Amino acid sequence: MPLEAVGTPCFTVTGRPHPGLRGHVLSYGGFRSDAPIGHRVLPINIPALIIDITGAGRVVTGALGAAVVSRQVRWGHGVTVGLSPAGVRAVLGVPMREIAGRSVPLVDVLGDGGESGDGGESLAARLASVPDWGGRFAVLDEWLGRRVSSSRMSDLSDRWAAEAWYRLQGDPRRLAGDSAAAGAGAAEGAGAAAGAGAAAGAGAAAVRVGAVAAAAGVGRRRLETVFQRSIGLTPGTVARIARFQRAITMVAAGTELCRVATDGGYADQAHFTREVRARCGVTPTELRGILRSALPARIPSRPGGHRLRTVGS
Repeated sequence: MPLEAVGTPCFTVTGRPHPGLRGHVLSYGGFRSDAPIGHRVLPINIPALIIDITGAGRVVTGALGAAVVSRQVRWGHGVTVGLSPAGVRAVLGVPMREIAGRSVPLVDVLGDGGESGDGGESLAARLASVPDWGGRFAVLDEWLGRRVSSSRMSDLSDRWAAEAWYRLQGDPRRLAGDSAAAGAGAAEGAGAAAGAGAAAGAGAAAVRVGAVAAAAGVGRRRLETVFQRSIGLTPGTVARIARFQRAITMVAAGTELCRVATDGGYADQAHFTREVRARCGVTPTELRGILRSALPARIPSRPGGHRLRTVGS
């Protein structure tokens, strides 16, 4: 989201990845502002590719436990891709822990593409050559499909760590054991990270780390060890970030702050206020003002093709 309240709302659009990418790619987003602006990247469990098609900034961001403030002008017009743990391994060729808490230039991870045309710079050039969002998301479908089809998550502990990661987001299909629905429930995010979103589902506040460990058939300590090795964060941190993202979704929707605190799983409003200050460096009221200035009310999805949703003008 913007670092501060802005006079002109940003434009964002979200798209749903091809079903063949399910379990690897959570969501797509597009963004455009009148001019590149500084950003505050909020805490999030979902790694993302952020590709500015003007060349202002192309990075991979890992899962974040606290907001990252960038006063440097970096992003103005481009796309985002939210990835699951399996998606990070398939698309970037590294475990999720390697990018946790980091922001890495895309070219450092994917290379420039060279003759193969499969690197970060080549992808950005292809995206820039397409004039509409649906076309850009189709480019992502094709590019990501090639990378996903040629990879697999062979480590069994990585697979069940990824499953536990989904459960800690509160995806109700995962909680019901429907692993076929992997990744389809990612909620749309906001601002430059619109497509990364938050994979939070209804009822997620009830998810407990101990219950997730039991569902995986391991003890809590074993789950924590494997999480650190595969995900790069503790299960408790992932659960708290998921709770925070659910709360921010409610704040952006205009829910009263006292209701956000109670429905979001916080002890009281003071607890929620402390959490926002600690993770974002602003108060809930200030956060709501920034979100409202950047993201006015949503416009319904467009029919046909990619499932697009637009914000702003």
